[in-house]
Amino acid sequence: MDRTLIRNRMKELAEYIGYEYIDLSWLEKAMYCKVIAHKAGGGKNRDNYSNGQMAALGNAVLKMIVADVLFEQGKSLAEIDNHKNRPQDYEVLFHLDWEKQIYRFAYDDIGDYYDLTGGVHPPLPAHDLYIEAIVGAIYKDRGYEYTKEWVMTFFEKNGIVIGETPIYVNKVHKQQT
Repeated sequence: MDRTLIRNRMKELAEYIGYEYIDLSWLEKAMYCKVIAHKAGGGKNRDNYSNGQMAALGNAVLKMIVADVLFEQGKSLAEIDNHKNRPQDYEVLFHLDWEKQIYRFAYDDIGDYYDLTGGVHPPLPAHDLYIEAIVGAIYKDRGYEYTKEWVMTFFEKNGIVIGETPIYVNKVHKQQT
């Protein structure tokens, strides 16, 4: 895929998600999504994606942000652990990705997923690699404090408030009233 096109798409994404980048290459790494290995046996998370390490970093940073915010709110150790140590389930980040259509900016060596699939979400059922990878990219580019502020702002704009809306590592359930 053309490097200029990739850079322009990442600039669009950065503006779309409210991210003021210093080094856009981190966002490029986050959104480069190519299957690099298939795990035997099928099932959840059977493929390894090229942005998997960035997503793993973003997952860890997201856990730290959740724990940090809850600590600042004066939550107990049990409450902090309850929020950050739930079983991993990517349902809410996946739905947030779907609602915000973050996947439109993913690409691989062939091209842009959104263009290649005619606007259909790429085949990543049951998990989200984009939002976590974006969190990892922002952390690498801007550091912890900026990332924390970005996460809080991005989540709040999308109806997710850390400490009010239960956040379980990667599972965020919007409370129904």
